[in-house]
Amino acid sequence: MPYKIKRDDTVIVLSGDHAGQTGRVLHVRADVDRVIVEGVNLIKKAMRKSEQNPQGGFSEIEAALHISNVQLYCPETKRGVGVSIDRSSGRRIRKSKKSAHVFD
Repeated sequence: MPYKIKRDDTVIVLSGDHAGQTGRVLHVRADVDRVIVEGVNLIKKAMRKSEQNPQGGFSEIEAALHISNVQLYCPETKRGVGVSIDRSSGRRIRKSKKSAHVFD
């Protein structure tokens, strides 16, 4: 299923412990319906000692969120908005349903 959220989009989290936080999409996993958002849903992961990480210890990384829990963030209205696809110009253009903002 094609999604209206792509990498490098700014999204807002709609539900869960991190509701209301915004961030940039780092990765979209379409096969499992998940997105990874920068700075949101941080978890601590134990890291083994290695050449890249000689101390080892814990590091915070972003965990995936379900794609239904995020929505594109419109800078004009400063809230999450639905998106419509306009094909009149011959290209797929994502437009906000609440304002005249174009996401492409």
